[in-house]
Amino acid sequence: GGATDITGGSFGLGGMPGAFDNSGGGGTMGVEDIWEYYVEAGQFGNNGTVFIGDATLNRFVNVGSRYGNTNVAASNLIMTTIQTDGGETDHVQLGFYDS
Repeated sequence: GGATDITGGSFGLGGMPGAFDNSGGGGTMGVEDIWEYYVEAGQFGNNGTVFIGDATLNRFVNVGSRYGNTNVAASNLIMTTIQTDGGETDHVQLGFYDS
């Protein structure tokens, strides 16, 4: 399994953490370590927004990872769906959906 990492905006740091610099073949940080590095440093978002779903989309939208973390770093998270003509509501979900 793997993680789902979503960012809104851009990272503010000039480069990757030194432990990830594998130009000499010695990189040691995994994806989750890198994510935590940037989040702990507050280097994400920059007033960015993550949009999930759309008011014109007549479908279910599920964003997430079954066997890993689901991480979002942004200033805003906007989740949008519509009510269909038949009275049924489609849904938007952040996180794994087990059907």
